[in-house]
Amino acid sequence: MTPVVKLVFGADYDKTRLAEYAAALTHGRERGIARGALRSYLDSYDGGLKGLVRDIRASRRSSGPSAAEKLADARAALRSAQAIGYADYDVADRDGEFFVMIGRRCDDGKVAIVAAAEDEALLNRALVKAKTVS
Repeated sequence: MTPVVKLVFGADYDKTRLAEYAAALTHGRERGIARGALRSYLDSYDGGLKGLVRDIRASRRSSGPSAAEKLADARAALRSAQAIGYADYDVADRDGEFFVMIGRRCDDGKVAIVAAAEDEALLNRALVKAKTVS
């Protein structure tokens, strides 16, 4: 519904508001709300448009896998991923199975490992977003 909302309000209109309006229109279409009845529906909805958008976002988050499930899936996939190379790095004093290395591309085509990040939140985000190289 975003293209429809952009036609009405213009493509340069506030992106957040465009997304909210599009979400409300999509919700109305999915629920079979009659033409012209969306306003009264929103007026009677707990929280109005903002409440509806809040509930739509919450249902999207709850309908997919949880953050813990995504992290567990990522860890399992990376455990079985084929290594793309090896580097000498003393890990004897490090905790945990995974860690984030910071690399710099070199002109000779190699990668220089320049640091390791120990932040758990950063590690978890990186694990979920990681793409294995084939």
